[in-house]
Amino acid sequence: GRAYYTRPLDAITHFVLHYGAVIYHTTPQSVAGYQTGPNAHLDFPAVAYHFFGRWDSSSEPLKVAQLHPLEIRTWQIETANNISWNQIAVAYYIDVPIGAEPSESQILDAMTTLLAIEKILGRSLTLIGHRDANQTACPGHWWPTLKGRFESVRNGLTESPPPPQTQRNTRH
Repeated sequence: GRAYYTRPLDAITHFVLHYGAVIYHTTPQSVAGYQTGPNAHLDFPAVAYHFFGRWDSSSEPLKVAQLHPLEIRTWQIETANNISWNQIAVAYYIDVPIGAEPSESQILDAMTTLLAIEKILGRSLTLIGHRDANQTACPGHWWPTLKGRFESVRNGLTESPPPPQTQRNTRH
């Protein structure tokens, strides 16, 4: 079947937050089904995100699931302003229900993941929300007011832990 293309790791410059605006308490599998199922709005070959951060991880074995290697060039953002976002960005899906804001734990999980990726790549990445790249509500109504909180948590973390445990095979 079809698959995403790969890219060199040195092409990655951004870490982009996305959110689940239509499904509450989703799983990587349900997001993959939404994006690749028979009623998908685009013909995705697989889930579009590199990482999935859970809303409430208390009953889940993994708080953050890695869905694709960093080398995979997923279809997360259309080209906008002559920038091929899919080539340069790592996609992090933060599972926040409609009307809610991410918890402190989710912010910490996302920024810990970002720091782990930066350690692997040996450089800093630019943190943006999907809406910073093109016209969309994603990652949510909270992004303009909470972006500073994400940056503050990022700056407060002094050591990056190992990359998140991975969970594969989220194709539907």
